[in-house]
Amino acid sequence: MRLPASEVELFYKLHPALLLYVNQQRSLARHVTTIPQLLAMPEEERYALRSAFYEQRSLLDTFIQENPQGFSAEELTLVESWKHGVHGQFYVFRHLKQYTIFLDADSPPKAYGVLALHDDFAAMFPHVPILIETMLLPFKSQITYDGQCRYYNIFLVEGLPDGSTTAISWRKRTPASSPPCRVRPQRLHRAMRSSSASTYAPNGIASCTGRRSGR
Repeated sequence: MRLPASEVELFYKLHPALLLYVNQQRSLARHVTTIPQLLAMPEEERYALRSAFYEQRSLLDTFIQENPQGFSAEELTLVESWKHGVHGQFYVFRHLKQYTIFLDADSPPKAYGVLALHDDFAAMFPHVPILIETMLLPFKSQITYDGQCRYYNIFLVEGLPDGSTTAISWRKRTPASSPPCRVRPQRLHRAMRSSSASTYAPNGIASCTGRRSGR
């Protein structure tokens, strides 16, 4: 399940503009001065840019105050809601008709009903559960993600005696320092939380995007 096409277009109007502002304030890629140039950046460079934003979220406030793109009050309110985004590790747990269930890596985990952007999560992650790192963002009355994620080579099995789902194998390229995680599905929380889950560096593990090019 995805956001409606009109809302996906709105997302890609607002979110790249915010990242462009972050780039200008942090002077990360000096040659990138327009949104088409930003969208054409290599994926790893864009990933580094979004990470810089999450490390300094106060830039969101200055972006709203300065409003360099001349967004409407309604659009700025939507951007401001991203203060409550949740950045961290999530288990893509189950695909439902209305949304895909993401469980965070906390214990006990919180659950989120997430809508995709251009590509359905069921197509991106046909085999679940799978552990990823991404940013969940409120979008009006729903929850989406920021269009980028990295996934970890881990597979899970169910049916243990205590009813839990446990990570039983860490495959090639998974950070060696990362311990197995146990998750217990809880009731679905649709409301966003302002606190982030703990994270560890993906360390070059393959990434996925929302399939938005710089055309």
